[in-house]
This record gives sequence, structure tokens and C-alpha cells, in this order.
Amino acid sequence: MPNLTQRISAAVAGFKRGVEIWGSGTSWGFSRFFFWNKEGKDYRRDAGKVYDNAVVNRIINWYADQIGFASLVVQNRKVNDLGVASWVEDPSHLLPNSVALNPLLDPHRLWYGTILSLLVNDGGAFWYKLRSNGGTVVGYWYIPHTQIVPVTARSNELISYYEYTPIGGSPRRVEASEIVHFVHGINPEDPRAGIAPMGTVLREICGENGAAAMVAGLMDSAGLTAYAITADGDMTSDPTPDQIDEIKRQFRQNRLDAAPTIVPFRAKIQNIGYKPDEIAPKQLRYQQIAAITAAAGLDMIALGYPSESKTYSNFEQAVEAAWEMGLLPKLSAIASTLTRQVLVPDFGSTFNGLTRVHFDTKDVRALQPDANEERESWGKAFQAGIVKRSDARSALGLPVDDKTDNVYFTDLNQGLTPEQAKVKAQILSRQRAGRQLWEAQGVPDPED
Repeated sequence: MPNLTQRISAAVAGFKRGVEIWGSGTSWGFSRFFFWNKEGKDYRRDAGKVYDNAVVNRIINWYADQIGFASLVVQNRKVNDLGVASWVEDPSHLLPNSVALNPLLDPHRLWYGTILSLLVNDGGAFWYKLRSNGGTVVGYWYIPHTQIVPVTARSNELISYYEYTPIGGSPRRVEASEIVHFVHGINPEDPRAGIAPMGTVLREICGENGAAAMVAGLMDSAGLTAYAITADGDMTSDPTPDQIDEIKRQFRQNRLDAAPTIVPFRAKIQNIGYKPDEIAPKQLRYQQIAAITAAAGLDMIALGYPSESKTYSNFEQAVEAAWEMGLLPKLSAIASTLTRQVLVPDFGSTFNGLTRVHFDTKDVRALQPDANEERESWGKAFQAGIVKRSDARSALGLPVDDKTDNVYFTDLNQGLTPEQAKVKAQILSRQRAGRQLWEAQGVPDPED
């Protein structure tokens, strides 16, 4: 007869296999167990490769696909005749081409890897700069986050260099100037790293994996959950090993054939734990998916999941919100990193706030305003004297005549030609500058 220690060891082994024989003498059973998870679990370990989770992978795909609709550009800050500052694209700048015309990795795969690492890895995402013989950056190579770590060699440096270990290779040093390092937020325990959004919902990812496995298991076992076969009355001896093996074989086979299981003694079969309808796997999965997508700044409806949320009345609203709450903040952070780590050191720009890398979203359908609203908005801006007629027509995709459209609405009311309007604007600009100087020196305005 097995002692208590042997029974416990057998139960643990049975939990791992999902089935086990327990008991002896006149009382015994054949059981399949499910255990509730306890606190203290290592969810990071149990989640495994987070990007293998179906929900996380769908989030990564959505981000990578949507980024393709935004255009990476370099902009310069300009001030017009009225002193109004705006960002103007520099179409001749070479930095966007270093991403779009990457010689080794097409943009979609580059962004896919970047988003994957940013979402699942606290350390962030990494690009290696590809240079021409002359030293110009002509492209980038995505380095998996599992192959590279930042190294701090001196106390006055945040990151001194990176240690890169290619597959099947040995560790090698890569200078910090040759790496573009994207990080999501900042980790207070290690400022070199961030906090991956998916790392905050590892419990939910494990739960979703478990719920999916449970549903698959129910389908595979023809709806049988945890069960026990016990003797119905006293037995003079334990079942023989052959009888036990035959019961196991029948249960495994008959769940597929819908054939009866023959038990060679008087027995009863009992459910253990909850029935499938009591567990409500559909509701459990909904809660897990909602939490995972929310951590990425998305509503599950934007990814095509059915949603019970009443936040958005339709799919278009959910996608627009996903851009504004999820993707736009990440694009802003990515653009800021490219400005600091590529534009300034590798393309000769000065870090003075007058040049930046930016994602132009004018071709993103989800962010485009209604055509009628846009026309009305530009019309009001023109009538208020905020923009020139040429600006409004250009923004609406209408042809522009520089001889007649380069005027403000107030100029038209006064019967001024575009040339006269330009002179007037210059005079007003000088007058405004003079008033600002008087105010700064405490001199009263003569017109007051």
C-alpha cells in the first residue's frame, strides 16, 4: 500500500498529466483534476512567449498594419507673415528614405518587429544603423530584444554600449551611437528600460491561454470536464492494472467515437468542480481579452472581437479611438526617438526644436474629418482672417492661383490686390513687432 508521501507525489504527477489513480483497498477513484491558480505564481514564466498569445498577436498585427498608413517625414518650423508658427515638411530630406527604402528589411517587417518588442519587452526595441561606405545611414536592421542588452560601464553614463549576441554567435560590443533604442515609458527599477504594456497584464494573458485551452479541451473530450469513477459499494480488492488501463483507453477512445465506456465492476461516475455552463468560459475570455486590449490602448471591437462595451456605437468610432489613444502616442514617442538618435547625430540637424521627425497622418482614413465639416472649418478660418484663401483651397485639394488666391478675407473686403495685401501684411507685422518692443520697455503705445 502506498504511503502518504507516495500518494502526494502521485497526485502532483497526475496534475501535470491531467489524470491519476488514487486510493487503495475498498475505496479508490480515477480522476481528472483542475486546480485554481494560487498567488505567488510566476506569470512571466507561465505566459511564455507573450506574442504567441492570439490576442497579443492580433494587437501587434493591427499596429504594424496601421503604421503603414502614416508617412514618416522631416519637418521644419516656419513662421508666416502674421507671426504664426507651423510645421512644414522637407520633401528632400533623406531620413524618411532610410526607412522606406531600407535595403535589408521592408518597412512593414521593420515596424512589426519594433511594435512587437515595444509591447512585450520592458527593454524596448532596437534598430542597428546600416551605413554606406561614406558613413551615411541608409537603412536599419531590427535586432530581436532577446539578442541585445544595454551595458553601463561608467557611472556618469546611462548606456555606455550594447552587447549583441546573434543566433549561434558570441557576444559582441556595439557602440551606442550605432543603435536606435525605442523604449515605452521608463522603468523606475532600471531607467535604461521601460515598462512593456503587455507586461502589465501577464495574469490576464495566462488566463486567456488557460481559457482557450479549456475550451479546446472541452471540445476534445466531448464536453466532459473533471470527473471521477468510484466504486459503488465495497470492493474485495483493488482493480487490476489491466482493468485500469482498459478504463483509461476506453475514455480516451470513446470520447471521440461517442461509444459507451464499460467499467468491469459496479461503479458510479461523478463530476468534480463546475460544469461548463457554470464556468462561463465565454464571459471569462471576454474579460481577459478586454483587459489585454485595454493595456494596448485599444477597445476589443477595433480588433474585430465582439464587444459588450457601449463606449463606441460603431466600428469606425472604435478604430478612431484606437488611433488617438493607442497608436498616435506611440508614434509620437517613436518620432521623438528618431529625432534625438538619428536626425540630430546622423543627418546634421541641430537639436533646437526647429526640426523634427514626424508621422503625417493625413492619409489615415480613420482620422479624416467629414468632408463637409472640413470645408466648413476652412471656410470659417478664411472668413476670420486666420488663413489665406490659397491655404484653404490647398488644404481642400482645390487648385490655387497665386495671383488671385494669395489673400486674406479682410483684404478682399478692402479691395486690395495680392501684391497690396502682401505689403499690408509686412507693415502690420512691423507694427506688431514695434508694439511688442514698446511693451517690453514699458513705453506706452501711442495709439492707446
